[in-house]
Amino acid sequence: MAHARDDTIAFAGDPEALSSFAVGKWKVLVVDDEPEVHDVTALALKGVSFHLVRIV
Repeated sequence: MAHARDDTIAFAGDPEALSSFAVGKWKVLVVDDEPEVHDVTALALKGVSFHLVRIV
């Protein structure tokens, strides 16, 4: 019998993380000081999902 795999980690003390998970979105941290890098990253990830959850 196959078991469903759940890699989700949610911390009860972090309401923002829980609310983000509840709406089905992942947040991506882009560490760069050039606004163009942030813009291109957002454009490249638009519409992309990971484990059936949208990347925002």
